[in-house]
Amino acid sequence: MKRSDTLARRIGVGIGVVGGFFLGYALVRLSGISHQGWVLISLTTMEGLIFAYLGTPYVLGGWRGFNQRLVSTPLPDLLSGLLGMIVGLVIAVLIGVAYRRNRSWRCRESGRR
Repeated sequence: MKRSDTLARRIGVGIGVVGGFFLGYALVRLSGISHQGWVLISLTTMEGLIFAYLGTPYVLGGWRGFNQRLVSTPLPDLLSGLLGMIVGLVIAVLIGVAYRRNRSWRCRESGRR
């Protein structure tokens, strides 16, 4: 296992432990458990640790694949894709604005909201 993989797994496990702890703490506070709330907090913390330890390699594998495709794609293809995405979003906003204006105009005519 590479050093970067080990570091990423440790960071992922740390995030999982913190997330599990906060989940358990929130469950104890919201459910009103007055005794032995530490059991629920420790169980959710352990669940966070286990899920993060087992799930981190899958997340990293997806990221590595995405990064490899991004690095191997030629720059003109990336720029034309970015331009196409921007043009598509602008067209979608214009259609949404036109639809909203037309809809509110029709609603005022008919007396509906």
